[in-house]
Amino acid sequence: MAVACTEQTGKSHAVEQQNQAPNDTSANKVVPVRVVRKGTGYELQRGGKPYFVKGAGGLENLGMLKAAGGNSIRLWTTDYAQPLLDSAQAHGLTVLLGLWLIPERDGFDYYDKKAVKKQVENLRKEVIRYRNHPALLAWDVGNEVEQGSGNPDVFDAIDDVARMIHEVDPNHPVISTFIDPTVLKWMGNRGHELDFIAFNSYGNLRELRNYLEKVNWQHPYFITEFGPQGYWETVQTSWGAALEPRSAQKARAVADFYQTGIQQQSSKCLGSYVFYWGNRQEATPTWFSMFMPTGERTELVDQMQYLWSGTWPANRAPK
Repeated sequence: MAVACTEQTGKSHAVEQQNQAPNDTSANKVVPVRVVRKGTGYELQRGGKPYFVKGAGGLENLGMLKAAGGNSIRLWTTDYAQPLLDSAQAHGLTVLLGLWLIPERDGFDYYDKKAVKKQVENLRKEVIRYRNHPALLAWDVGNEVEQGSGNPDVFDAIDDVARMIHEVDPNHPVISTFIDPTVLKWMGNRGHELDFIAFNSYGNLRELRNYLEKVNWQHPYFITEFGPQGYWETVQTSWGAALEPRSAQKARAVADFYQTGIQQQSSKCLGSYVFYWGNRQEATPTWFSMFMPTGERTELVDQMQYLWSGTWPANRAPK
């Protein structure tokens, strides 16, 4: 696992100029991001200043995210990337920009080297398009792409994309997001092109912390999704329906997960993204949604404001 520390500043300025697109005048606006070793831990720095990520995954309500004390949003793909990068910049936020790798469960074959190469080249165009945007924080190569796959070539493909990004963008770290921490054992010596890794973790966030301590994980990481217990983790009825926690239960659980799994691990956990900053249908219209369909915030938004800023809103959401 590579770590882009200050003593390992990555590619030279000459490489950056060589790979700059013709007539690209945005390079002078880029804000470099680095991972810096601090004693036995690490620190993310943006523009040379410490930058602990207080983020959310979503596409809307960016003004409310900033007002609540957040500083970053996560996008899973480059769909709508330009307007969202611009909006994030206008609101003083950064963007963890996803590069979508097609998972094998959707029919992609990572043994097919021609298909893998084509995917890398398609993503190269996206990296070149957005690499100098001042709101860009880091690249996230794939989301849970290992899920449902027994093919170790998936990790080689992730390395191929990460290597390409380092060639054309020396200013932003590259991560990849996984769902199962035991993937670290499965990866073996692969993944060495990544600057650090990330996990999506809900009700098992405390267990993730314990697992990383058990295997003596010494590298930095993000939590790219966290929130209340998922519908796959909760008590079910006798007929198999998941019981959704109430808003107050969600808020208490997320506060506990955040404090024990993220804040207390800040020497290696460089930040996190709560899920979902908006409204979406998943199991129910309200399970992960931090806002109602009509736009009102839920109790979980207030809880995140307190966790991020130490203050509650003057007008609290109903319980």
